[in-house]
Amino acid sequence: MTKRTWLTLSLLTLSAGQTLAIEYPFDLYRVSGIYSGKVHYPDFAGRERKFAMFRTRIRQAAQQGINFAGHYAIVQFGCGTMCSAVYMTDIANGRVYTFPLGGEETGRLELKFASMSSLIVAHWNADFTDGCTEQRFVWRNERFDEIANTKLDKNAACWTDAK
Repeated sequence: MTKRTWLTLSLLTLSAGQTLAIEYPFDLYRVSGIYSGKVHYPDFAGRERKFAMFRTRIRQAAQQGINFAGHYAIVQFGCGTMCSAVYMTDIANGRVYTFPLGGEETGRLELKFASMSSLIVAHWNADFTDGCTEQRFVWRNERFDEIANTKLDKNAACWTDAK
């Protein structure tokens, strides 16, 4: 098959409504390893009491294991229509952190992250318009540092399978 034929078929496939998987640069933010010690649950009666209202969801995430940056478990759950809450537990010490996006202000929030990477990609759209906002964060020094904030137009793949 020639390059021209392949390109034409690819464009026809895209115009038929199929989406391509997007690859994000998770490897650029690779962590040194995965924690393999005992799971430490948050102390909801002490240090993490402000998160006690969500203890079941947070504990369940910790039980399911590490899914972000080598020793963290991220959990996202609904808090109403077009609303979600996102918390992260450090499996190594039980600390809980709040993700900088969530609530009704960032409706349709979708996160992409990996167990071996400190990069997290967020897509959201709160006002039902076409397109979305893409924000990228890197977890370092116990906080999420925003490294990119892009408005994607209506033709962009805001909600799609990503690797």
